Amino acid sequence: MIRHERCKMKWESEKGNQSHGGLLYLTDHRLIFEAETGGLRSRKLATEFEQPLEEIRNVSLISSVLGGTRGISIESSVGVRDFVGIFQPELWQDSTLEKVHARREHIEDMLRRQEEMRRIEDERTYAHELEFRRAAAQKEVVKEVRQEVVMVPCRYCGGLIPDTSVFCSNCGARRTSS
Repeated sequence: MIRHERCKMKWESEKGNQSHGGLLYLTDHRLIFEAETGGLRSRKLATEFEQPLEEIRNVSLISSVLGGTRGISIESSVGVRDFVGIFQPELWQDSTLEKVHARREHIEDMLRRQEEMRRIEDERTYAHELEFRRAAAQKEVVKEVRQEVVMVPCRYCGGLIPDTSVFCSNCGARRTSS
């Protein structure tokens, strides 16, 4: 994990405004808020909010009434979450935005590489199919070679019979070699 800090998460829901204290984590892939639950002796952390960086739309600073910055606001696919009580919210905003952009670039790069691999595979498949068709066409040409049969007249009846036959198909006489 790259960055973490204790703060309070606030958001609006069907039940109205809600908030939880806990820890905010920023990793290379996600923004995570773990809420503190239980009493003083049995305090536990439970993941209350976990958002992939590529789904974060905007990160902005929250200012207090007196003009001092007091937190950051994260807009994502699940809505807006405010994280208040952060010591240096500007650093959180900058590092979150930086990681969001880096994650999106990483995903776009992966998609470009996958598309390139698909294109190369398609070219290989096409080349293989073309080679297969050429080989099949060559085989077909070999299959289409025909033999010519020379017809000769029978010595007895004068009918034409193939040069390769032994008997005349008209009179049945044995063909003699000449």
